[in-house]
Amino acid sequence: MTGVQTCALPIFRLFFLSLILIVPISVHAALVEQGVENIVSVCSDGKTVYFLNETGKVYSKTKTGIVALDLPDQVVSVQALEGSLFFLRTDGAVWQYLAGDLHLLDGHLPTRSIRAQGDRLFLLKESGFVVSWKQGQFRNLVTDRQFRTMVPYGQSSLVFMDRWGRVFRYDTYSEYIALLDSSPGTIQMVAGLDSLVVLKRDGSVYKYVDREFHKLNIQRPVREIATDGKSLYFIDIDRKFWEMDLVTDMLHNVQVQGHPDRVFVAAKKAYVSTMEGQVYGLE
Repeated sequence: MTGVQTCALPIFRLFFLSLILIVPISVHAALVEQGVENIVSVCSDGKTVYFLNETGKVYSKTKTGIVALDLPDQVVSVQALEGSLFFLRTDGAVWQYLAGDLHLLDGHLPTRSIRAQGDRLFLLKESGFVVSWKQGQFRNLVTDRQFRTMVPYGQSSLVFMDRWGRVFRYDTYSEYIALLDSSPGTIQMVAGLDSLVVLKRDGSVYKYVDREFHKLNIQRPVREIATDGKSLYFIDIDRKFWEMDLVTDMLHNVQVQGHPDRVFVAAKKAYVSTMEGQVYGLE
């Protein structure tokens, strides 16, 4: 009888250790209120975080605190690049804000959206054309398409969506355009250095792997997505906020006070705004 007892304890320990090895243990940081409200866009140059609220007001946040910037009104989009803040107004003009000075960057053909990548700013025109800006110089990149949405992908690519929801990839070095997804219905694209994820009109989510889009195992329809390249952050139809590891596909429900409405990523940090107006950062 004694021999059986001394044998059972090591077996139990081995079983317990196997569970520890099999079940990943992850530590998730807390959500911290950011001190701004009703945010519709977030960007960062790695040092300063900029928040754009629904009235067009822009705030900068550093280690010393939050400051409202003295910018023109009717700002609809912001991007940060190498110490400069670039912003798009409702009239389609693009401005640069640097060290307290304002400069009209582009007031010609109306711009639809702006995106920063590396040391360049990309402008997607209302006509669907794409222009790059670097150190004061403009360059036409795409002039024969009618793209509607643009996001940077990796270090040298842009991903576009046309009016039908088809997805294209543009290599900024070779200047080659490739069709990645011919199926219509994409309503949002997000990308990082090594990941590209799209949201379809029916609420399904797909990850681009090995030159194909693969459906992610998310049980509930999704409203909005964002990514830092390693994790996917999303809000589902029930307004619950989730984090998914893009390598293991493991899901974690992040508890938010209020009803999550928008999700953003800036400088590899996730932010979520609620219908009640609060904004939280995943610290």
